Amino acid sequence: EHIEYTVHGLRKNGTTIVMDIRSVRGMHNGRWAVFGTVLDMTARKQMEDALEAAALLDPLTGFYNRRGFLTVTSRQLLVARRKKQSLILIAADVDDLKTINDTFGHAAGDEALVAAAKVLRHSYREADVVARLGGDEFVVFPLDASVHSVPLLLERLEANLQVWREQHPRPYVLSISTGSAVLDPSNESATIEELLAQADSDLYRHKRARVGTKPSRVAPFWGGVGE
Repeated sequence: EHIEYTVHGLRKNGTTIVMDIRSVRGMHNGRWAVFGTVLDMTARKQMEDALEAAALLDPLTGFYNRRGFLTVTSRQLLVARRKKQSLILIAADVDDLKTINDTFGHAAGDEALVAAAKVLRHSYREADVVARLGGDEFVVFPLDASVHSVPLLLERLEANLQVWREQHPRPYVLSISTGSAVLDPSNESATIEELLAQADSDLYRHKRARVGTKPSRVAPFWGGVGE
């Protein structure tokens, strides 16, 4: 009989060790005995964890990437259905990122994305899931938020964005468009991808409504480069 299992232990210095224990029964000097090995798998486990994290995270912002977001929120979808709770999703993107890149360079574009990420993270609770899906696209998954709180959540983001613009003058205007969607947990066939599509549709509907009424997103240099 061959047995394999992994256990966690503590070294004398208090650090954690991951041990892979393998044992097998056999005869020894005419008696049944158990032969085993203990392998220190700590370094390998740390490497595997690092690789897994890298596959789920966006390197520029440190947020979940699309794969990480779908992994986390798919689990939350199952919990919401079990508790019969609605789910809210907020789509957000950085306006005119291509213009910022073309006018001021890709370093400025990356700076705008990082700034948008900081504003988004500051605008929501630590438990809320914030992700960068790619390019200028972000998404927020507020946990246990009421459907009626959506306007407040969007207003908070815009207020924090305005504060950032006042405190961090840039040669462009950092602007974020948003859209939202609500998932009814009783809809057993609905998916997170469908919720994303609904939020994106709402976002671009708002963008189209603003065409011709908003100022150019690229403005003269304000004089100052505060962090």
